[in-house]
Amino acid sequence: MLKKCEVCGLILDSELIQDRCPKCQADASRFRTLSREETEKITRSHLTNSLLTELAAAAEHQVRLAEKGIADQLDPGCIQTFELALRQAVLLRQMIRAEIAIHIGKEKW
Repeated sequence: MLKKCEVCGLILDSELIQDRCPKCQADASRFRTLSREETEKITRSHLTNSLLTELAAAAEHQVRLAEKGIADQLDPGCIQTFELALRQAVLLRQMIRAEIAIHIGKEKW
């Protein structure tokens, strides 16, 4: 059974809750039991959230590589390829951030 701290939003399995919220130190009475629907939504979103986080890290890596390639200035073809990689990685990074924000807004995080 999942419970949510109404003070800070931390979600934990009920057996992990003792006297106080481990994040904000609110009294344990400030936790409410999540509905079956809320629990299912959160549980189902764990994989997607993990994948989005990994993809965001890969996009950050692509940004760094593209910036190094652009700075190297070897030849126009390489520069063009690195510039395209940079634009695509920045777009992907922003799309991931937007999707995560949607998940947070729907309490699927």
